[in-house]
Amino acid sequence: MRIAMIAALFALLLPPAIVLAAPPSGSLYVDGGQSPVGIVLIPGRGQKPDGVVVGPMRKTLNKTAGFHTVSIQLPATTAIDKVTPEVQLAELKSIYPEARATILAAADFLRQEHGVKHVYLVAHSMGSTIAATMLVALKFASACAS
Repeated sequence: MRIAMIAALFALLLPPAIVLAAPPSGSLYVDGGQSPVGIVLIPGRGQKPDGVVVGPMRKTLNKTAGFHTVSIQLPATTAIDKVTPEVQLAELKSIYPEARATILAAADFLRQEHGVKHVYLVAHSMGSTIAATMLVALKFASACAS
C-alpha cells in the first residue's frame, strides 16, 4: 500500500515531458544518431513498412544521409483487385483518422525520443494522398486560427 502511494505521488510529480513517446504500432525505426532530421515514410495501399517501395527508401535515407526514419503501417484496406474509385474514396475516408494519428505519433516519437528538429514526410501512392490531405487540413486549421 505504501509503495503504491509513493509510486502514485511520484507519477503526479513528473512533468509531462518525461512521458516517453513510442513508435507507432507496426512501424519500423532506423536510428539516425545525432541527426536533427527525421523522415516518416508512408507506404501505399496494401504495402508494409518494409515493402518493396518504402523498405529500401528507409534504409537508404539512413545509410546515405544519416537520417532517422520511421516507416509506418497504414490501416488495412480492401484487396487491390476489388478497387473502384468509389471504394478508394470510401476507404480513404474510413482510414484517414487512424492514419493521421499514426503519422503524428511517428513525428512525436522522432522529436521527443530522438531530438529531431525537422520531420519530413515521404509517401507512396495512397500514402501520398493521405499525407497531402493531412497537410492541407493542418494548413487550413492553422490559417483559421490566425
